[in-house]
Amino acid sequence: MRCGFTDSKGNSGQIDQRITEPRERASPSRGRLWYRIKACLFDLHIDIESHTITIRMARIVGVHLCELAFLDNCDRLCLIGVTTRLPVPTLPVAVNQLMIAARVLDRRPDETMNFAFSLTTPSGLSTVPDPPDGIDVHIFAEYVLVTLRQIPITEEGIYRFTMSLGHHEPFEIDVPVLRVSQPAYAEIH
Repeated sequence: MRCGFTDSKGNSGQIDQRITEPRERASPSRGRLWYRIKACLFDLHIDIESHTITIRMARIVGVHLCELAFLDNCDRLCLIGVTTRLPVPTLPVAVNQLMIAARVLDRRPDETMNFAFSLTTPSGLSTVPDPPDGIDVHIFAEYVLVTLRQIPITEEGIYRFTMSLGHHEPFEIDVPVLRVSQPAYAEIH
């Protein structure tokens, strides 16, 4: 039998599956039939109320910008120097290293993940760290760790770090860059 589905973008399609005989639902007043799925090639989310079957796909549920991110010996995510603003002494400057830690849910072991990353300057231009070592991506269990090296900062204002997975909505992190002056010390006689 073929079963119809609708994905998160509203696209619909059909899936081949083996099912048992239809059975009456627990509530006979509704008069609907239901099927028990024996085998299916996809991980599905079945919503009985809206009569939809959705294929579960990997999705990002949280993103952090920091100086260092890693998993400890118990596979716990550790973040050091969570970055909410970037004070810089002069402009232009290249920030040595920042990391983006993203939590990814509903990832299947055989699933290919397509990540997109962008960095937008306050003037609206896109910039990226210099290749080949400018961007490094590692996937650990349900976390994706992106290392950015030698990030060019050319002006004051809000820099937007954007990360997306497939066709899902992107996650954006806005970080203000502020030029800070060196303190002037008075001479003491």
